[in-house]
Amino acid sequence: MSSINAYIPQAHTIKTRLGKSGAWQSTQGADIYNLDPDFNSRVIKSCGGSTIDSLKKINVGADTFELSRTMTFLANNGNVIGVNTDFDGSVKSPAVANRIPLVRKGDVVVCPTETGGFTRHEVIKVVDATNLEVFPGLEVAVTQNPLIFIARDFLAQAGKNTTTTLYRPSIGVFETEQLGAGSYRISLNPNSRYQKAAVESVTNRPVYDENAKVAGAFRLSVKSVKFYASMSKDTVQLSGVETLFLNEQTLQTKQLNSDETSLDFTVPSSTQMIAFVVQTGKAGSDTRYSPTKFVAEAHAEQFLDSFQLTYANTSKPSIRFNSEFSAKTSTIAQRFHDTYSEAGMSELQGGTESLSTWVESPIFAYSFLRDSSDRSTQLQLNINFRRFMPPNTNIIICAFHTRTCEVSYNQGLITDVRTLTV
Repeated sequence: MSSINAYIPQAHTIKTRLGKSGAWQSTQGADIYNLDPDFNSRVIKSCGGSTIDSLKKINVGADTFELSRTMTFLANNGNVIGVNTDFDGSVKSPAVANRIPLVRKGDVVVCPTETGGFTRHEVIKVVDATNLEVFPGLEVAVTQNPLIFIARDFLAQAGKNTTTTLYRPSIGVFETEQLGAGSYRISLNPNSRYQKAAVESVTNRPVYDENAKVAGAFRLSVKSVKFYASMSKDTVQLSGVETLFLNEQTLQTKQLNSDETSLDFTVPSSTQMIAFVVQTGKAGSDTRYSPTKFVAEAHAEQFLDSFQLTYANTSKPSIRFNSEFSAKTSTIAQRFHDTYSEAGMSELQGGTESLSTWVESPIFAYSFLRDSSDRSTQLQLNINFRRFMPPNTNIIICAFHTRTCEVSYNQGLITDVRTLTV
């Protein structure tokens, strides 16, 4: 009924970025679906660590003494002594059963230094209302100081080595509102190189090997994969034909062998929109290049000068204009605008991703809506770059097309399934 067999990470990223608002991508998409485009942000979420700007100061004093509370840093033993503080919540809630600690293990004590900087000390134990154990300690004691404060490092505490993410395959059957009664089978085939494909780093990291203990190696383990489905009961006809209108993607790739080239592709006859990206062939096998980021080596994709897509006797953009993005010049605003206008997202209430985000991993998309009797399948891409592309650089074409699936059933049993590319 519905499937996708190649370039699944690329398909999912293209579909999400061309179909979800910028607000969704930067909030629920980034946190729940693990689609955060910012490398540093993802490092913090998975490994911990942050800057002083991410620290959120918390109230550690009794209600009536918050402004007057001070703290003393003892030397060497890693103890912090507070005056008018309520670290364990015993001042506010004397009953042990109802005690709400204001400070918890993992919080950060920030101590200003004489040079205008600060030192950070993690809370390893909350002893009582006025006593904390921290690590590391200070070599020189700091007397009562109202500038010492305690903060909760929300970004660092979000840096979990074990986490859960949601994922919905980019195939049409997962977007239908209702499937009829029947027996369905979902087949999920993992990437044999999933560890490299799922990790991004500044250097190409080796996968951990029990026998060859290579320095800098990592190991990524998938604990479990769960499938969630909703089943409901309704009054249906015992016999008939149910028609499903599915939106699918087909991806193909060809290698760039010169700075100016013409590439031919065959796409489904029901194609409605075409997107393409430039990506190094190392994506997915080299941790420097994630398959969900569309970059060439040394960001050579930004050397794009001009291009034109020709499909169904229509060329887009209609004028093959030149654009540039370099240290001194940025004339790609029209490319960015075209992509989201053609995808129907230029005036979306939640907005789109920003131009600066798009430039880091550009997608180029154009709509080719036409009469249903037009069964064109030949696509041509003429493209040139200001410099020769690094070896093993690919153009990936993504054709958004429709598929009609007719499910025939008799006396409550499915008797036939037909799929049509229309």
